Amino acid sequence: MRYGEHWRDFNDTRRVQMHHQDTVTDFSVFGESDPIPDAEDDEIGVSLRIALDPAIRNSGPATLTLAGIAWGQDRMPRPPPQGSLAQSEAVRDVSSATLCNWMPREIDTEWHYTGTLELETNTDTEVKGRLVLTGLGSLNGSCGGDETSIDVPFSIAPLLN
Repeated sequence: MRYGEHWRDFNDTRRVQMHHQDTVTDFSVFGESDPIPDAEDDEIGVSLRIALDPAIRNSGPATLTLAGIAWGQDRMPRPPPQGSLAQSEAVRDVSSATLCNWMPREIDTEWHYTGTLELETNTDTEVKGRLVLTGLGSLNGSCGGDETSIDVPFSIAPLLN
């Protein structure tokens, strides 16, 4: 994530999960930056949630297009701006949050994102692929940055039900 002129990596802790439910499949990524490992309250966490149509489960390989605007939690998502890429039909919503010093604070934000969620393996027991996403604007939270670049390969097994 870029803050002004400086980029910060969120690789100190990283989790990728996919949780299947009857009404939605949640794909989530969490990353943490801990610049001073022995210091308290200097960590910054970033989370991204992609809500998918549950029919995506066990449907084989797929490349899903992500394109739109994610707003702070008080506002509803909007479709991508006119003339931009269309988001894949299987993608219902994309939301994000930041945690500074483990104290989230919701502020009015606007984050324009584009990218792909590639599912190379997509079975009932395993999902493997890569999330590539870029965004301009601030993620939801008090430390949302100015620009975001995500490139996360993943292999999830077993899947959460």
